[in-house]
Amino acid sequence: MQQTPASTSKAFTATGLSVGMSILLIVLGLTAVLLPNAVSIAVSILILWVIVFTGLAHLVHAWDARGNPLFAWRLLVGLLYMVGGVFLLLYPGYDLAFLTLFIAGMLALEALLLFGAYAWLRQIPGTGWIGVDGAFTTLLALVVALTWPHTPLWLLATCVGLNIISTGATRLMLSRGKGGPLEDLLP
Repeated sequence: MQQTPASTSKAFTATGLSVGMSILLIVLGLTAVLLPNAVSIAVSILILWVIVFTGLAHLVHAWDARGNPLFAWRLLVGLLYMVGGVFLLLYPGYDLAFLTLFIAGMLALEALLLFGAYAWLRQIPGTGWIGVDGAFTTLLALVVALTWPHTPLWLLATCVGLNIISTGATRLMLSRGKGGPLEDLLP
């Protein structure tokens, strides 16, 4: 599919909703990083709710991006988070080892989607942030997977939180940040 200049410029149109969702992702990520001290089942449920709300934030962000090249990628990431989080909330009989593998797999799938989006949009200035996010997400997936089956709950919360922070920061850099495609257009 050939991209036109109009479709690529639409890809990074900064809206208040886009920036707001980026900041929400950063706050949700910080929440997941700062709360793992209460190592209990409540934290694992909190992690799942954070995953579900992150999925909602991705879906809202996708809706805001409808009509541009990033719509499908954002929609897929949002659905991945929503379906995975809701599945685990509906079937709470899992143990920490299963949760660890699930989160490692979810992070690995997200990294694949990020690398796919980067490969598709790499000619657009500033999309290197998507590649960086993909590399960081891959690293987090490896950390989680390589500590299995003895992964401490605080490490899962920290990795999920760092992933959400990275995602929010990437969105923010793409829409407003230094080095993003709109840098020259903004005061």
